[in-house]
Amino acid sequence: MFKKIASSLIILFLFSKASFSQNIYLTIQGKDSVQTKVIDSLNYERSFSDFISLKSEIDSIHGRLQGIGYIETEHLETLKTNDSTYLSKFDLKRRFDTIYIYYSKTGLKSDEFELISESVNSEYFVLPISQVESTLKRLNQIIIDRGLPFASLKLVNLTKRDEGSIQAELQISESKKRIIDDIVIRGYEKFPRSFLKHFLRIRTGDEFNLSLIRQKSEELNNLIFANQTRSPEVLFTQDSTTLYFYIEKSKSNSFDGFLGFGTNEDTNKIEFDGYLNLVLNNSLNFGESVRLNYKSDEIDQKTFRGQFNLPYLFGSPLGTQFELNIFKKDSSFTIINQAAEIFYQLNSTQRIFAG
Repeated sequence: MFKKIASSLIILFLFSKASFSQNIYLTIQGKDSVQTKVIDSLNYERSFSDFISLKSEIDSIHGRLQGIGYIETEHLETLKTNDSTYLSKFDLKRRFDTIYIYYSKTGLKSDEFELISESVNSEYFVLPISQVESTLKRLNQIIIDRGLPFASLKLVNLTKRDEGSIQAELQISESKKRIIDDIVIRGYEKFPRSFLKHFLRIRTGDEFNLSLIRQKSEELNNLIFANQTRSPEVLFTQDSTTLYFYIEKSKSNSFDGFLGFGTNEDTNKIEFDGYLNLVLNNSLNFGESVRLNYKSDEIDQKTFRGQFNLPYLFGSPLGTQFELNIFKKDSSFTIINQAAEIFYQLNSTQRIFAG
């Protein structure tokens, strides 16, 4: 008897659980068949696990309809037609195609809108309503690039302008402008900081502009002794902005050579034959480079070439380089060329030399 009761309870429980997890369904209609076709083109969700999700989809459709130009759309009602189905009705009214956006109070200039609108003047720019969302995202990026990463923008005071267009004001809620308070290097902690300051021209105290920073940081991949492993990132706190670079040290040193020696039968002196190629880059973590080349052959001809490059002396944009070339044939003919230069690093690709 007990087993029968227990089995009945389990069956009842499973049946109750299944009934409570039953989906509910949504149908949305316009005032007529034409409006309903427009709504159907939005491919809205029709099946939901609870009424809250269903209500959220109705609100979403209302916003999407306004986003494609049906600004005056009115939600009429939502009716429950049976135990699992709801019917929601909208009146789309007229469709507006164009919006005039006034920006004079934002501080933005007309040339900043010329890439996003074909019609711009000193007070407003004109857009198809269907492009409003994507345009606001692009404008938001412009604001971020100005050092205001937490600023937001929105359209206010929407009003009808004429039969086919509306107008609105662009409003920007500006946050405190950010500057770079600290720079942290991950991966290659001994990376010479002077390369950030003078080669990339990124310094603490600069106005924060993440797009520009990422653009400049690509120049790190042109260095012989280091490269960037991933794009820079930023950490914002209430009072500070910390910039993170991810850099790894490259193995760029090389050595190649062969040296032999023997005794000259005429002079009884030891003579060296062979060659040596030595390249050292950033061995001291200053970004310096040393190149040595030596060649000697059996016809008493010897060549030596040495190059030394020392950038950013004492953390300044000044650097120096030296070169020494020696050519010797026998013991009577010797040519020596030497050069000393000082340079000023203008940017990652340009230097001014004097020497």
